[in-house]
Amino acid sequence: MSSSYFDVVVLGLDPAPLACGALLAKRGFRVLLLGQGQQTPDYHIGNFRLPRRIMHTVSAKSPVVHRLVSELGISQSFRRLSTSHEEAFQVAMPRHRFDITHDRERLSRELKREFPEVKRPIEDYHVQVERLSASLDEMLRPDVVWPPTTFLERRALARAHARSGLPRRGEEDDVLAEFPEDHAFRMVTQAPSFFSSGAPRPSSQALGSVRLYDNMFSRQSWLEGGLGAWTSMLIDRIRAHAGQVRLADRASAINVRRGKVHGVRLFGADEEVAADFVVVGVDVNAMLSLVPERSAFEETFERFGEPQLRHYRYLLNAVVSRHGTPAGMGRSVFFLDEVGLDGAAEHALYIERRDADEDHYVISAEALLPAQQVEGQAGDLEGARDRVLKSLTAVVPFIEQNAIVVDSPHDGLAPVLARDMHMRPEALGQRGRRTLPATYSFPGERALGLCALPIRGPIRNLLLCNSQVVPALGAEGELVAAASAARVVTSADRARDWKRRGRWNKLDI
Repeated sequence: MSSSYFDVVVLGLDPAPLACGALLAKRGFRVLLLGQGQQTPDYHIGNFRLPRRIMHTVSAKSPVVHRLVSELGISQSFRRLSTSHEEAFQVAMPRHRFDITHDRERLSRELKREFPEVKRPIEDYHVQVERLSASLDEMLRPDVVWPPTTFLERRALARAHARSGLPRRGEEDDVLAEFPEDHAFRMVTQAPSFFSSGAPRPSSQALGSVRLYDNMFSRQSWLEGGLGAWTSMLIDRIRAHAGQVRLADRASAINVRRGKVHGVRLFGADEEVAADFVVVGVDVNAMLSLVPERSAFEETFERFGEPQLRHYRYLLNAVVSRHGTPAGMGRSVFFLDEVGLDGAAEHALYIERRDADEDHYVISAEALLPAQQVEGQAGDLEGARDRVLKSLTAVVPFIEQNAIVVDSPHDGLAPVLARDMHMRPEALGQRGRRTLPATYSFPGERALGLCALPIRGPIRNLLLCNSQVVPALGAEGELVAAASAARVVTSADRARDWKRRGRWNKLDI
C-alpha cells in the first residue's frame, strides 16, 4: 500500500537527475528526489575539502546551460561562481610541454616552439573546431528531445539539424587530415575526450570529441566549488519549489503493473511511494537491479546495444604547500605519457589544481583504469595510488615531500597525513571499489554519434536520465539528457502544459 504520492520520483545525485528534478519542480510537478546510496561530491580531511569526483568543463556559453540556469533562476549564482583563466589547459608529454591558451598570439608562439612543422594545420584545426562547435550550438538551441524516439521528436531534431548546417553522420571531414597518423598533437586533441566523455576513444572527426576540446579551448568556465557547488544549487532549487529531497533514502525496487511504472519501494522500510513517472539517474546496470524483470530491456539492448564496461575513473587527491608547486603550473593539466592513440587513455592523467587555503593547493589527478584489469587482478586497485603518484611527479616534482595529505576515496587505503593532522574516520564516508565511477562503450550510436541509450525505457513512464544517454558530450550531455527527460514528462501532462503556454486569453479561461 502506497503511503505517499508524487508526480515524479527521481533517483540519483548526479548532475543529470538533479537538473531534471529541479526543472520539473520549477514547472509545478510534485518531485521526490532519492539519494539512491550515492555520496555527496566532496569529503573532508581536517579543514580541507577534497573532491570524490572532478566536474569537467561545462561551458557557460552552451545554449543548454543558458536555458537551464535561466529557467531555474540561478543565473546570478552561476555567474558569480564561474571563472575563466587565460590558459585553457596545459599539456605535459615526454618531449613536449606547452600551454593551450585563448590568446592567439601566445598560442602561435607556443606552437611555433613545440610543433613548427605543423603550426599552420594546428591553427586551422582550432578554427574548424570553433566553427563546428558554433554549428552544434544552433542545433542545441531548441528545446528538443535527445535522442528522439517518436515521429514528432525525430522531425524536431531533423529540423534543428538542418538549420545548424552540421554534416550528416558519416559525412564529417577529418579535422586532423593534414596530421601524420602518429603525430603527438593528435593525442592532445583527444585528451579532453578521454576524461570528459562517457564514450571512450572517440575518433578525431567525431563531433563529440570536437565539442569537448572546444569546451576547454575557447568556451571554458570554471565553477568555483566544482561539482559540490553545482549539486548544492540544484538541490536548493528542488526544495525551493516544494520538492522533497531525501538523500539518505533509496529505492529497492521500481513498482510496475501492466507494463507501466506505478512508483517505487523504499529500501529498509515497509513504505511504497506512488508516482506517475520514475526518472532513473544511475547507470543501466544499477537500474536493472530495480526492475522486476530484465527481459523487458532485452529488445532495447538488441536495438541500441548494451553498454560494455571499459574503465573506472580513479581519483587521487593531494594537499600540497604552494611553495612546493611549480610556479608555472596551470589550473588544468593533461599528462600524456605515451604518444599514439592505441591504449593512450590508460597512460594519461587529468590534473586539476584549486585553492585549499592561503598556503596550500588541492591537486586532484584522475586516471582511467581498465575495468578488466581492476576486476581480474588482485591488488591492482590498491596499487593504483602508487602508480598515479609516480606519474604525477612528472608534473609536480617532490609532491610526496611537500604533501600534507595524500588520499583517494576509491582504493580503500587509509589517507597519508602529516604528523600534526587529525581526522575522524567517519568523515571519509564509503570507500573502496564500489565508489569508482564507470565508463562504458556503446555498440550503437545515434543523433550524429552523440547519443547512445534512449530516454524512454521499455516500461511506460520509466525514463533514463544519466551519462549514458548523450555520452559523447560529457557533462554537457548530462544536462541535455536532463532537459530531454523533463520535456518528456512535461509534454505528457497536457493540463500543466496548457497552463504554461503563456498568457491566457478569454477563450482559454
